[in-house]
Amino acid sequence: MNNATMQQYLMQIKNLVDNIALSGSQIDTEDILIYILNGLPSSYNSFKTSIRTSLHPIDLDTLYSLLCSEEIAQQREHQKDATASQDNLAFYTNRSVSNRGNGFSRNLRNKKSDNRTNPNPSYARSNQSPTRTERPTCQICGKQGHIALNC
Repeated sequence: MNNATMQQYLMQIKNLVDNIALSGSQIDTEDILIYILNGLPSSYNSFKTSIRTSLHPIDLDTLYSLLCSEEIAQQREHQKDATASQDNLAFYTNRSVSNRGNGFSRNLRNKKSDNRTNPNPSYARSNQSPTRTERPTCQICGKQGHIALNC
């Protein structure tokens, strides 16, 4: 099937069958059906299984209609999945934007800038004597003097 639509794929098979018939040979309908099913991509596996395990024989016109319907159903599922993925991305984007007001991103920027000026902050702190003038910075509101637990 490659990148062809279902109608294009089935037209290619019809042309092959017609050319074989023009040469004077006949192809059994079941052989055509098997050839069609074998050319389908793995996304049609459940469809192929249902056709192969059906108790009733299927004619080519019915198979054609079912395959076109299945293609439409798969396209809708793909669009629904893509929309859901975009909605999830929008949810996380909006969520991160809403955190800006509470100082979260400001603290993150402060931590990043500290790391840029001092590539190894733990090493630098260990060489300094502890002073009592350092006040903790709250992780929630970004203010000094208290910790997140007390905010």
